Amino acid sequence: MIAKNTQEKFKVTLTLVSMTLMLIYIESVSLHSDTSHKPTSKAREDKKSHPSPSPLPGNLRKIDFIQAYSDKCVKANQIVFVKTHKTASSTVQNILLRFADTNNLSVGLPANSGSRFFYPRKFLKAMTKPNLDGSSPSIIAHHLRASDQLFESYPESKFVTILRAIPSLYESSFSYFKSETAPYREAQNMKSFFNEPSKYIDSKDQVGLNGGRVFAKNHMTYDLGFDHLSDSESDAEEAIKSMESRYDLVMISDYFLESIVLLKHELCWNWEDVAFFVSNARAHKELPNEELSRKIEEWNHFDFKLFSHFNRTLWEKIQKLKTFKEDKNTLEGVLEKFQKHCLDSEVICKKGMSCGKSTKVAIKTNTLSDTGSRDDVCKQMVLSEHEFTRKLFKKQWPNWTNFYG
Repeated sequence: MIAKNTQEKFKVTLTLVSMTLMLIYIESVSLHSDTSHKPTSKAREDKKSHPSPSPLPGNLRKIDFIQAYSDKCVKANQIVFVKTHKTASSTVQNILLRFADTNNLSVGLPANSGSRFFYPRKFLKAMTKPNLDGSSPSIIAHHLRASDQLFESYPESKFVTILRAIPSLYESSFSYFKSETAPYREAQNMKSFFNEPSKYIDSKDQVGLNGGRVFAKNHMTYDLGFDHLSDSESDAEEAIKSMESRYDLVMISDYFLESIVLLKHELCWNWEDVAFFVSNARAHKELPNEELSRKIEEWNHFDFKLFSHFNRTLWEKIQKLKTFKEDKNTLEGVLEKFQKHCLDSEVICKKGMSCGKSTKVAIKTNTLSDTGSRDDVCKQMVLSEHEFTRKLFKKQWPNWTNFYG
C-alpha cells in the first residue's frame, strides 16, 4: 500500500512539473504576441456570455490552474473487487463489468472458464486466463478467496469489497446455500443449526470440495482470506488492520446507497457509471428474531467483528463527505431515471429468463420495457452474472466456446 501511494504521489508531482513548464512556455509566447489586437464585438459578446475566471494567456494565474488540475480526480480503470457471498456483491459486480465492457477494458476471468477463481482455494495469479495481448486485466470482479498474491499482483489497482450485517447475512446464506452446505442441510432449519452449530460441523472437513461447508461459519472472513475457524480476538484485530491498509473502500450492503455514493467518489466515476438494478435478490426473506440473531452473531464472531468495524468507518467517511446529502439525492434521481427508462416490471425468475445461479430459492429479476430493450446500457444492467461472464469470455477470446459455471 505504501508503494502504491508513493507511485501515485510521484505521478502527480511529475504531472504538476509538466503543467508548470507548459504554463511558462505559454506565458513566454504571450509576452511576444501582439497585445495591440482588440477583440471584435462578437468576441466581446461571447466573452460576456462565457466569462473565464481570469484573462488568458497573459494574466493566467498559474497557481490556481495547477491547483484545479491537481484537485481534479481521474477515473479509476484498475480495480479489484473482492466479491464476498450474499452481500449484494452481484449488484456491485454488474456495475464494474458494465464499466469495463462499455470502456473496452479487459476483465480478469478464471482460467477454468468459470465464474469463480478456483474457489475455495486462495487466489493465485495463474488462476487468471491470460489476455491474448499479454496485458494484465483492468478489472477483477468475480468470486475468489483473497490472498497476499492478489494484492501483490495488482499494486496499481483500487481494492474494494463489501460486508453485510451478520443476522441477515446468515438468514440469506442458510436459505440460498442449504442444498449445498452439508451442516445446513442436516440441521434443516436455522433454529436447529444455531441452537447447537458444533453438532453439525465436520471437524475433519470444514471447507468441502467446492467450498460448500465454508458457509456454515464466518464465510465473509473466509472470502477475505483469513481463518474462518478462529474465535481469537487478536486474529480479528489483525485482520482489521490488514484490511485497513489494503482496501481503498469497504462497502456495507445494509447501507447500499450510501456505499455507492462513496464508491462513485473513490473511483471518480460519473453517476450514470454507478447506476444499478438489484441483482440476484431473493423473493422471500424472514429476518431472525432477537434471540436467534444473538446466537448467529456469537457463532460468526469473526464476521461480526469485521462488519462492526467497517460499518463504523463507512459512517466516518460519510461524515467527512460534505456533499453527501446532495450526492445521495442525485443518485436516487439517477436511479429513478434509469428505472423509468429501462424497466417494465420485477418478476420471479423462470426458466429461460435472465437469472442468477440456479437454486431452489425464488430469485427476482427485472424485465425490460420497450425502450429498455432497445438500449444497450439497460440490457447490460439486467444481465445475470453468468450471462455477462459468457459475453466477456466471448468478447476477449473470440474462439472461446465453453462456460463452466
